[in-house]
Amino acid sequence: MPDSPDSSQITLLCWILGEDLNSVFPIGIENHKVVGNLKVKIREENLKHIDARALTLYMLKVDIDLNKMDTQSLNSLVVQDGVGDFNRLEAWTQISKLWESQPSRDRLQIIIRLPPDRKNFMNVLISRTVLEKLQGALLDLIPWIAALYFIIKSLQASAAQAYASLLQSGTPDFIVGYISNISTSDNLKSYGDMINFHAANFMLISAGIIVALTVLCHLVFAFIFEVL
Repeated sequence: MPDSPDSSQITLLCWILGEDLNSVFPIGIENHKVVGNLKVKIREENLKHIDARALTLYMLKVDIDLNKMDTQSLNSLVVQDGVGDFNRLEAWTQISKLWESQPSRDRLQIIIRLPPDRKNFMNVLISRTVLEKLQGALLDLIPWIAALYFIIKSLQASAAQAYASLLQSGTPDFIVGYISNISTSDNLKSYGDMINFHAANFMLISAGIIVALTVLCHLVFAFIFEVL
């Protein structure tokens, strides 16, 4: 008979393949539920970052006494589908057909195999967060680059007006002569065109880099969503 107060519920000791022995955790599940429900419970309580359907659960055919086991020995177990002392559990199998009563409290009942691409999920999740921030920062740069472009344009116009005002004022002849050599209308137009050219190039190159990096972020996001 089950030794739990609620005869309809049993507690299973679960372990994630490849992790430390101290990571073994209990999961309570009603015995009328199925393995698919057990996956959901495991996901909700311990693996919130993983789709429950992606978990693979194995039931041990032999007892593994946790009091006599160490992490190295536990990790040396080779878990393969239909091989050795492990049975892969199908999602539709009812719990009561696997355990008629409460299993021993010091024996391991369930081994959990994570999908390979999800073992480093937290690192990927961190990378994804960084990419999201980078994308936001890149998008935030667009109005600043546009503002800088218009500032350059304004400075160009202001410089032309300043030179013209200086030439028309009572500035000494030797200064006017010097300035006139570099500030004729043709020169001003040339300088203005040069500033325009560089400002436009700066704007186009910056916008191109931002668009390219933004597209790269989207591609990385798409890869993460597809794989994970």
